[in-house]
Amino acid sequence: MGPDTIEVASAVGRLTKAAFSAAGDDKRAERVVEILNRARTDLEAVR
Repeated sequence: MGPDTIEVASAVGRLTKAAFSAAGDDKRAERVVEILNRARTDLEAVR
């Protein structure tokens, strides 16, 4: 693990905070999950 690990962990923390802040009700939570699933798919494509 190197310095890039800290950058990624920091970005994940900010993403997590934003996701929980945005998911205030069922409708918004559903949208947040859609966004997170797209992000996961994009990251998997980078591998």
